[in-house]
Amino acid sequence: PFGFGVKYDINENFVIALEAGFRFAFSDYLDGISQGANPGLNDKYKLSGLTLTYRFDKKDTDRDGIPDETDSCPKQAGSVKLNGCPDFDKDGVADKDDECPEVFGLLPLKGCPDNDSDGIANQNDECPDVYGSLTLKGCPDKDKDGIIDKNDTCPDVAGLVEFGGCPDTDKDGIADKDDACPTAAGTAQMKGCPDTDNDGVADKDDACPTLAGTLAGCPDNDKDGIADKDDTCPDVAGIAAFTGCPDTDGDGVQDSKDRQPTVAGKPEFEGAIDAPTFAKLIKAEEKLLKISPKNMDGKSVSVLFELNKTAIQSMYATLLDNVATTMVANQTYKLRIAGHADEIGGDVLNQKLSEKRAEACFDYLLSKGVAANRMSFSGSGEKKPVASNATEDGRQQNRRTTIEIIIK
Repeated sequence: PFGFGVKYDINENFVIALEAGFRFAFSDYLDGISQGANPGLNDKYKLSGLTLTYRFDKKDTDRDGIPDETDSCPKQAGSVKLNGCPDFDKDGVADKDDECPEVFGLLPLKGCPDNDSDGIANQNDECPDVYGSLTLKGCPDKDKDGIIDKNDTCPDVAGLVEFGGCPDTDKDGIADKDDACPTAAGTAQMKGCPDTDNDGVADKDDACPTLAGTLAGCPDNDKDGIADKDDTCPDVAGIAAFTGCPDTDGDGVQDSKDRQPTVAGKPEFEGAIDAPTFAKLIKAEEKLLKISPKNMDGKSVSVLFELNKTAIQSMYATLLDNVATTMVANQTYKLRIAGHADEIGGDVLNQKLSEKRAEACFDYLLSKGVAANRMSFSGSGEKKPVASNATEDGRQQNRRTTIEIIIK
């Protein structure tokens, strides 16, 4: 059978319909007549009708089979399970109660999804794909510093807000990640490292961190390019070959070992110009070294100095030691120390040189136990020469300090 028709709701109770239908039978005896009319064809018939229908059941506006009086959503077709309400996303939460009606979600989250399963609905979760905490709006904070990982420059180490979540261990205002010395407070200029001596070289790179200097942070008083700590003669400019000590005449013998430090000589003669001069200098030195506490009372001795220098040469150490021994053994003795200079240079310079040479001997004897109140020192500049300043040998004799023992 097949047919067609149309129905129209006049109102909630009345329905009008116009219908037509056709039926085909499987025999020719449906009407009891076969041979009299078309005996070779099976019976068929049609029917049609105009109907008016009245509904006796309860009102169901949305036609979902649930009466309006028990339908929580009477104007929207729904399911019995949801009390007549629709559930567009099929998540078991009625659309009217679903805060995310078009996206499958969870009942505890009012129908909204929670991708990272942290108990915070995606629409309220600032990090919906990463498990986080409610206090941080669903975002993680691995280092527990109160700064969410996505905004934390150092997410694995607890830090401070002002440093983007990074720590500042030494509290110098420079984040550890940017601090070349994170455990020692420093300055921005030194990239977070300290510079104790303020010489512009960070302590970690400073060979002399407590002394200001320019050679890897070390001082070079004599400006000879050799740091004082490595310079055997830190107050006199010298050369690397002699660990900072000078070779004034450039003869390959450092001044402290040079018999004639201002005259180029030969190494085999310890800087003297020739064998006779060398022999003469040795004899003079031996004479000095023979002076002893026993034969020194009431006498004076001289200590000679190099040109423009105030440092005591090593050859005079024994002589000064003998003076000190005499003074310690004889507590009533006094010392008068007088410095002198040659005529080379101006009066002011020579006066200073003479005073410094006298002071050098004073300081040496003081270090050997001679009391300061038993000594006096002064400088006479170039005023009291003992030899002619016309020759180098004479000038050498004038560059001296005399030490006189006064017996009382």
